[in-house]
Amino acid sequence: MLIKLYYYEYNKPKHVNSVMALDIQKILLVEDCASDACLIQQMLGTSLSFIRYDFTTVSRLADALAALDSESFSLMLLDLNLLDSTGVATVSALHGSRPDIPIIVYSGVNDPQLRQQAILCGARHCVEKGKESGFVIKFMIEQATTI
Repeated sequence: MLIKLYYYEYNKPKHVNSVMALDIQKILLVEDCASDACLIQQMLGTSLSFIRYDFTTVSRLADALAALDSESFSLMLLDLNLLDSTGVATVSALHGSRPDIPIIVYSGVNDPQLRQQAILCGARHCVEKGKESGFVIKFMIEQATTI
């Protein structure tokens, strides 16, 4: 990746002043806490990457289902405790609606059994809020969207 960056910086068009993202991942961020949504967007936006993330943020399961009907997404990043749904029922509903879109659970719940249930219901990865860096989450996103 560093070689690609150097190659691009050396050979970039003269009118471009900074490294341009080469790929855009459209992410449905399902999070009812505005500060957590802002934090995850900052974490994913600050580390070096050739991928740019375009977020659509919703706070309810019903809004997420509506967004899935009207837009296309590369990935869903999901909190388990929403205003209108809690636990693995949220994963089940979203996975049942669009099984072709990978789900990464990003939740404040530290329960290994709950994480295992979320995986069994269709999530690709489960991350506890505040425990992983933006780099690790980017790796999970890349892995989930290339499988």
